[in-house]
Amino acid sequence: MIAPSRKSESFVDSNIWIYAFVKNPKTLEKTRIAADVLRQPKLCVSVQTENEVCRQLLRNGMAESKDVLLDASALRLELSISFWDSLVVASALSAGTTTLLTEDLQHNQIIRGKLRIKNPFVIA
Repeated sequence: MIAPSRKSESFVDSNIWIYAFVKNPKTLEKTRIAADVLRQPKLCVSVQTENEVCRQLLRNGMAESKDVLLDASALRLELSISFWDSLVVASALSAGTTTLLTEDLQHNQIIRGKLRIKNPFVIA
């Protein structure tokens, strides 16, 4: 969910996210529209919506990587980070990278002894 100090203009339900993630020849126009919607600023999404999207992707076998999504859920609890940040971390770990460049997590934090967080905007 967005930071409480920022006013959201639109709340995005799970079906929009599903259309954006799933490339189905029968729904290409909806996929394009959903992707455009998700590029808008000031969107809001709930934890319930995040969980529903993941459940749908996993249940229907539409997820690019079921293991990454499951690991993201574990990392979310383990690190107390947002679901989206946990997806990025899980993807970086799955790819075998040693550094994740982001300003959204703690600079120089080491995750699972394998992945170092680097904020490229921190001046050393």
